[in-house]
Amino acid sequence: MTVDDFDFSGTHVIADIVGIDPVAIRDDRAILRGLDEGLALYLEGRALSWSETIMDGRETELTPLHALHGSFLSLSPHEARLAYAESLSAAWALIHRYGWPRVRRLLETVAGSDDFSAAFETALKEPYHVFEASWATARRHRSL
Repeated sequence: MTVDDFDFSGTHVIADIVGIDPVAIRDDRAILRGLDEGLALYLEGRALSWSETIMDGRETELTPLHALHGSFLSLSPHEARLAYAESLSAAWALIHRYGWPRVRRLLETVAGSDDFSAAFETALKEPYHVFEASWATARRHRSL
């Protein structure tokens, strides 16, 4: 199976909205799969409550956002569902923290870069690990 065997309609929606090449977005060297999938779910209108219900499970251990890369197809059904839920949660946080214009700038910057962290910091003027830590802290406080 190759990348051309998969449906990237969600990714295509993102590309159409931000006006960048969808081939650049689907390239895992440049963008974390979690951000790609999370934005696609957000744009499809998936409710944040869907994500929260999954992540708030009693025995749920979250994957660090930076580890959500590559295809989710190799994950177990439970792991994949959690990965999609985390991705949506992170996309919501990203959009609400920085706003759509800055997220668009991020996607444009990522499309021209092989280094997601550097592109994130260039576009959003904050290191990715700071955003990730903020998201993780918010998740922990929610589950207390």
